[in-house]
Amino acid sequence: MRSRFLLIGIFVALLFSQCRKDPPVHVDWPGWTVYTTENSSLSNNNILSVVSIQNKIFACSDPAKELVIFDGNSSSVLFVPGVNPNTDVSESTICPGTICNNRTENQVGLLSYSSSQGSSLLLYNGNWESYSQSENFPSIQIPVSMRFNQNDKVFIAANANLLQYDYFTHNSSVLEYPQIPGGDVQTLTIGLDNSVWFGTHGASAGQTNLCRLFVNDSLGIYNTLNTPLPENSIHALETDDSGKIWIATSSFLLTFYDSVWSQINLNGTPLESSQVKSIYADHFHKVWLITYGKGIISYDGINWNWYDSKNSGLPSNNVNSLRVDSNNNLWIATDNGLARFKQ
Repeated sequence: MRSRFLLIGIFVALLFSQCRKDPPVHVDWPGWTVYTTENSSLSNNNILSVVSIQNKIFACSDPAKELVIFDGNSSSVLFVPGVNPNTDVSESTICPGTICNNRTENQVGLLSYSSSQGSSLLLYNGNWESYSQSENFPSIQIPVSMRFNQNDKVFIAANANLLQYDYFTHNSSVLEYPQIPGGDVQTLTIGLDNSVWFGTHGASAGQTNLCRLFVNDSLGIYNTLNTPLPENSIHALETDDSGKIWIATSSFLLTFYDSVWSQINLNGTPLESSQVKSIYADHFHKVWLITYGKGIISYDGINWNWYDSKNSGLPSNNVNSLRVDSNNNLWIATDNGLARFKQ
């Protein structure tokens, strides 16, 4: 009897050993390095934003209380004026969507918010400069995007408004456009001619979803009725080094250059079944497309390359931001660490 129970026990053990899944195999992908709280100064592995200046990488993790500078293989914490790392985010915080660099990449800009001081524009080029509400800077608590132009101005998208601030003269103005449906500016980019392109989500046919603010303050309005735009939902905008404007809608990718609209053929590409969350144009003639939960895709005008957590060293398919430094290293902010890929 005891031998029978022993045989049954052995059989059950063998059965469970066959059903148990093996632990995932860790693959060291050539050229990839992932920075986390274990091997860097990051305080959290959910990286919200990343930018580059002077060949240094600036990363902001969740909660948005500080920046971490990556210089070569070392990292260090850069504290932001007015943002107390020991308080709740409702008391003081960095607005991650506003972290950006100017076109010459020698300065980082961001917006911070504190319950005592309101909104502040902060610029860093080795030292901090701060422009707060006391200097005619309006309070904006929910900004979604910020960009520099080439004339000492920044443009900030927040709710139904565009804010223009000249940090040389300290003059600001809120640009309101009641004809924009839904009232929310979601994305913006600055053209090489200093015109400001901005768009919103989810309007019906004929409504304004893509606008261009020219330097003379006139406004160009684009929609499905007066352009080849196939739909009115603008998800992302970007300007490349040639001056071409890249436009991602819900299902299409287009460009605007020298008054000509062009639609990119997505048949047979990774974007055929993916939506674009944001676009980044590097200085090596590539456009990078961040998708919703499916990794990132690069396009050089001919070739498409898709990177995800299965075919590369990307630690997660949930990507928040990316940049390419002057050495052509790709830095990718994910919800599971900051990845660097030496291309």
